Amino acid sequence: MHAVCMYPSIWAGGVSYSGIADMEGFARGTHSFEKGYTQLLVGPLPTDVDDKGLQAERQLYRDRSPVSHAENLMMPLLMIFGKADQIVPSRQADDMREAVESSRTLRNRDGVVRLLGFEKEGHVLSDPEIVRKRILEEEMWWARTLLKLGDTND
Repeated sequence: MHAVCMYPSIWAGGVSYSGIADMEGFARGTHSFEKGYTQLLVGPLPTDVDDKGLQAERQLYRDRSPVSHAENLMMPLLMIFGKADQIVPSRQADDMREAVESSRTLRNRDGVVRLLGFEKEGHVLSDPEIVRKRILEEEMWWARTLLKLGDTND
């Protein structure tokens, strides 16, 4: 998601699987095993203490968060996730959609976010019927958004 928000002119559309929209929110809300990933990739997790060093850390987390650049999204984005995901909570997808919708301007009018969440599925979609449905939904998504084929439900 970060790439489609930071470099919008090179993308016709995007699909995100269990994507992280808010790096700080993810780091604070995921279980302890994944918390270390953001610190390795982004840097120390900001604390609530307000000093210059921590403000810089907080800004770095914002800069790396797609939700902070939602106004740049100029193409359709499909977000696929399991509603029971304990690693990347489904709130991340909701937050991204809300950020894009609240920043809607003439410039990013094609920045549409569609959420495709599956009950009882976690970080990895594993039920064969759900996987089949996900593949069909994604195929229809690309046909409508990238190939501009209109409704493909026929």
